[in-house]
Amino acid sequence: MQKEINSDYLAVAIITYNRINHLKKLIASLQKNTFAKFTDVYVAVDFPSREQDKQANAEICEFIKGEFPEFKSFTPIIREKNYGPGPNAVALRAEILKTHKDCIFMEDDLEVAPNFLEYMNTAYDYYKDDPTVISISGYSYPIDYVVDEGATCMKQQLQMRVWGAVQYQSKYPPLREYIIQGGLVKDFDYALKSKKFNRLANFAQFTYIHNALKLLDEPNNFITRATDEAIRILLTVKGYYQVIPTKSLVKNNGYDGTGITCPDVKNWHGDFDYDYGSQKVDLGEFRFQPDTLNEFKKNKKLVNKFDTRNMFKVRLKLFFYKLLGKKLYFSIRKKIKKVK
Repeated sequence: MQKEINSDYLAVAIITYNRINHLKKLIASLQKNTFAKFTDVYVAVDFPSREQDKQANAEICEFIKGEFPEFKSFTPIIREKNYGPGPNAVALRAEILKTHKDCIFMEDDLEVAPNFLEYMNTAYDYYKDDPTVISISGYSYPIDYVVDEGATCMKQQLQMRVWGAVQYQSKYPPLREYIIQGGLVKDFDYALKSKKFNRLANFAQFTYIHNALKLLDEPNNFITRATDEAIRILLTVKGYYQVIPTKSLVKNNGYDGTGITCPDVKNWHGDFDYDYGSQKVDLGEFRFQPDTLNEFKKNKKLVNKFDTRNMFKVRLKLFFYKLLGKKLYFSIRKKIKKVK
C-alpha cells in the first residue's frame, strides 16, 4: 500500500533529553525560518533514566505542550519508557515517514540560520534524482572551501555531520544495513587495495584504522553503527556524496559536556579542541548555487588542517598490518592480549 504524503516539504524530527535550554534555542531558531510555516515539527522527549533528570525532562514536557503557531504543525511525543537516543531517533523517524516523504533529523543542541529549512528543501529536491547523493546536511566546517565564485553548496566526501541532516529514504536504508552488518570492516582490505582509503580525510583514516583493526571481541561501535563517522567512510569507499552548504547554516551547542559523545571543549586536552558553539552561521539571504569546480585535493588539505588528529600510532598499526598480512597480524594481536 502506498503511503499518503501529507506534505511536499520535509518534516523536522527532534530528539531531546535533559537539555531544556538547548532545546529552547533550537526551537526559537527554527521559528525564525522562512519555511517554518510549511514545516511539520515533531519533538520526542525520552523518559528519564536517572532520578536527577526528572525535573529537567518535566520542564521539557511542559515546554513542548505549548503553542508554536509559526510552524505548519507541532507535535510533542513524550516517551513513557526510556528508549535511549538511538532507538528514540529510529522510532521517531519511522513514525514520521508513515506520512511524510522524508525528515530532517536534529538533536536538541543545535541552532540554525533563518534560511536553513529553505536550503534543506531546495537541495533535497535538486539532488533527489542523483543516485550518488545520499544525504543533505545544513552543517559545514568553518572552512573557506575552494568552490565556484558564488557557490552556496557542494557535493563532497570529506565531511559527514548529521547535525541537521536528511538521509534519502529512497537510497540510504541499504547502505545503513551494510554498515550495521560490518560491511566497512569486511571491505577494509578492498579500500586499501583500491586506493580509496587514500582519498579519506585524516580523521576518517584515523577512525577506519582504529576500528577495523580491532579484535573481534573488542568494541567496534564507530564503524558498525550508522554513526556520522561510519557514513563519512562509506561515502568514499562506496562512491557516494553528502551535500553541504559552503557556509554553515547550523551550529552545535553540545560541546559543553551535556551530551553523550561530544566532550566539553573547555576541559578537552585531545588533538582537537574547536568550540563548535562559537561558530558563526550564514545569515545572508537564501541563494541556491551548487559548486561545479570539485576541487577535491585542495579541499582535502583544508579539512585535514582543520579536523586534525595525531596519525602516528594508527599509521604504525597500518604499517604492521600491511607488512604481516591480516592473518598473522591478528594472530600476534591475540597473543599480545593474552599476555596482558
